[in-house]
Amino acid sequence: MGTGVRYAITTARTRPAALATIDLVADEPRALEAFLAACVGDVPAVGGTPLRRLAGIDEGLVLRIGPGHAILMPHGGPAVLAELGAWLESRGAVQGDAACAHPEPSDPFERAVLRTLSRAASPLAVGILLAQPALWKSERPARLTDRDRRLRRLIDPPTVAAVGAPNVGKSSLLNALLGREAATVRDEAGTTRDYIGASVNLGGLVVRWVDTPGIRPKRGPETEAQRLATELIARADLVLRCIDAASDSSASTDPPCSDFLVATRCDLSEPGFHHDAAVSAKTGDGLAALVGQVRDRLVLPEDLADASPWVFDDGLLGGRSIP
Repeated sequence: MGTGVRYAITTARTRPAALATIDLVADEPRALEAFLAACVGDVPAVGGTPLRRLAGIDEGLVLRIGPGHAILMPHGGPAVLAELGAWLESRGAVQGDAACAHPEPSDPFERAVLRTLSRAASPLAVGILLAQPALWKSERPARLTDRDRRLRRLIDPPTVAAVGAPNVGKSSLLNALLGREAATVRDEAGTTRDYIGASVNLGGLVVRWVDTPGIRPKRGPETEAQRLATELIARADLVLRCIDAASDSSASTDPPCSDFLVATRCDLSEPGFHHDAAVSAKTGDGLAALVGQVRDRLVLPEDLADASPWVFDDGLLGGRSIP
């Protein structure tokens, strides 16, 4: 039996992503409320963005856009989307195209926000984006600022590159942040011959974390891998220089271009050099502090607290029409 609820998966199903969006629309608000209660256990208020368990399948945000419109934001893996799609249909929801998901926008600012929400990678983007229509109606910025550029990292994940000598714990650090194994870890120099990237949620900011091969004199098949890694480091938004806490940092061959110094393996030794963060992938010590520090370097806390309009779409500038 149909429920009067339509759904549209408005992000790609065929490739992994940090977050996905599933729009739920109903002509009768009570139908949507009953559906949400079955899916997440309660009925979020309009404008709310609580974190909930979605149909017992995955954890994600629930964005209540209006009385008859909500957006589910689970993790973006194809398997998760397939399971949620099957659950929705088993409860009577009917799949529609993306157009069915946006019946309410009353002005171009709301349309721009909804379009951007559908591709925003970071949970921190949600509340800021939902506040934008009202802000833009009262004030119209005329240019793009550094704050605007930093906040756009909430939409398109920035790149964080971890660099350092071989066997200093870069791969272990990535695995600890992910809570699973994404990088091969061995007590053997040069295990990571090519860079490994993974999406990591740093306190609401999703980044592309890149574990580069250990820096050392190039030889054999490692030459090309290190050349590619060097190019990636040059383009990174933030470079973390990782040094074993027991090492003499003055003897390190790491590149001096890093923005942030991390002392690794601090469970084995106290670092004897200046560092921005000290961590142990084995015990977890220092990981929460590192997450906060890296996030705040990429998107400043004052950027998030600023209540002025955010130029999140170039079409908002200079009186240009917004698609």
